[in-house]
Amino acid sequence: VEAVIDKDLGAALLAIAVGADRLVIATDVDNAVVGYGGPQARPIGGIAASELRTFEARGEFASGSMGPKVDAICRFVESAHRPGVICNISDIVSGVRGTSGTRVVPDHHSPN
Repeated sequence: VEAVIDKDLGAALLAIAVGADRLVIATDVDNAVVGYGGPQARPIGGIAASELRTFEARGEFASGSMGPKVDAICRFVESAHRPGVICNISDIVSGVRGTSGTRVVPDHHSPN
């Protein structure tokens, strides 16, 4: 049987199962971006999970790249009620600290 494992979703499910305090998804870009590739492109810093889901529903994130990361981080935040971060692997220490990347919080917390 051939199968593809979504590493981002796998990480989110594992983090939920073990009760992680935070999920950090490291990638090769600094942030998730709204309007990626266009003249109005803007990186997302702090954001509530529901707002990030709204951008996702609008098709802002490509299914083969940022889309799975956004879905996974939102699943973790929504289920665990803990923060999550998508950040550049070169900034992983500040990502873990919550000072870089796209910082996603449960809806009842301020994203900044």
